[in-house]
Amino acid sequence: MRFEIRTLSRAISTLALLFVLVFGASLDAYAQGNSRWGRSHNRGRHLGWTRGRRVGQQRNSDWLRMRRRAARRDRRDDRRDDRRDRREARRDRKDDRRNNWRNR
Repeated sequence: MRFEIRTLSRAISTLALLFVLVFGASLDAYAQGNSRWGRSHNRGRHLGWTRGRRVGQQRNSDWLRMRRRAARRDRRDDRRDDRRDRREARRDRKDDRRNNWRNR
């Protein structure tokens, strides 16, 4: 049985080629979940061909912005009214205690 270097080099090159192919295929499969810019936000909802900030979906941003701003304003006004009511209630209790003490 005669051993040749060519046989060994062919076997090694075949193994190296198989390794590169398997490694490349695994990287390609791993990259399927991510795009160049990271994950897209539509998660299976096919909303268009172009990838914008909101993946193919045109938002009526002015309407939403105004609605959010109004909700924020309402919450802020409610908090302000609650603080004013608590302040007035404290003053009333303080005045009641003072008046009750004087009327003894």
